[in-house]
Amino acid sequence: MADERLAYWKTPQARGCYEPIVVAQKPPEGSLVKNFLAWGVGLFDFSQRLEGGRAPANVLAPPEASFLPPIFFVPKPGKAEKGPGNDHPTVKPFALLRYLIRLTTEKGAVVLDPFAGSGSTLVAAHLEGRRFLGIEIHEHYLRIAKRRLEALSSS
Repeated sequence: MADERLAYWKTPQARGCYEPIVVAQKPPEGSLVKNFLAWGVGLFDFSQRLEGGRAPANVLAPPEASFLPPIFFVPKPGKAEKGPGNDHPTVKPFALLRYLIRLTTEKGAVVLDPFAGSGSTLVAAHLEGRRFLGIEIHEHYLRIAKRRLEALSSS
């Protein structure tokens, strides 16, 4: 090597670690409160707190809430959380999904994941006492999701 200093230094290749979160729903029938009372959806459960006891921030917050941090950290899932043979490139952490499910749904609600991948959202919904419906176009990932869900019933 021409210069010994280059033995351990590499070019910066920081991986992306930001994942935007979108909460989408049909327009409410009447006010958000009336919609929640009729259908059980549309409001956030502010008893769910982030690490440090902060309430969740959202993009519809008034200017007075602008001091709230727009991000929070959740470690990526390890091998045990992914399960054996799970080669999906974007497995989501259960801690994040369980938090979002508690934040946006009541027990017994149906959680829809139209891009189910390896089934992380479906597993999290089950663990939080929600029903779920997952849609996945790739048969390979569908088999992984099915295996992960079957492991829940056998444990």
